[in-house]
Amino acid sequence: MVGCAETRRAALLLALVLAAPGCFTGHLLDAARRREHPIALREAWIDGDRLVLAWDAEITTDLGEPLGRAARAGAIPLARLDGPLAADAVPLERRDAAAPVAPGAARLAVDPSEAGAVACARATGEPVAVVSGGDGIAIRRDGAAAVLVLRTGGRCLGPVPLAGLAACTTAAWAWPLAVPALLLDAAVVPPLLLFAPAVITVGD
Repeated sequence: MVGCAETRRAALLLALVLAAPGCFTGHLLDAARRREHPIALREAWIDGDRLVLAWDAEITTDLGEPLGRAARAGAIPLARLDGPLAADAVPLERRDAAAPVAPGAARLAVDPSEAGAVACARATGEPVAVVSGGDGIAIRRDGAAAVLVLRTGGRCLGPVPLAGLAACTTAAWAWPLAVPALLLDAAVVPPLLLFAPAVITVGD
């Protein structure tokens, strides 16, 4: 899992940052950037007015180096599923993967299908979450074709592109090192310090 070697990795990356020319803060945040790609949908629920999903994510560096896998969960308002969503417009609310739903939430059957919208329209039982464009509940690496369609209340909602579950974050160990990096930028390359707020905002 992610985190076992983070301390050793942080020390190594700090040494590289100090040895590298240019903006130390930028090098630090580039090295700490983490990308998450959904690889398998595990469970789905309706929790009040939210569709809640639990999935497994592959975590990599910004350069694609694999770091491990982690369980993730998030909720999407049902009111936002009246039509198709773009992958970069999925209104995902992150939830604790260990306890993603309240007691009494309705667990959904997850039905893998090659034609999600057609399978949803033909479904007799409900509610059901139909996943298409993957290999069963697995999601292809690029996630581009994997979608989820929700059948509830006699109608089909979505589709939701599962690529929208991806995330880009910054490893927690980077933030304590950001202050020394900023001080180095101020001492060695003062003009670059003017760009530090933009680097930090874009990097996260």
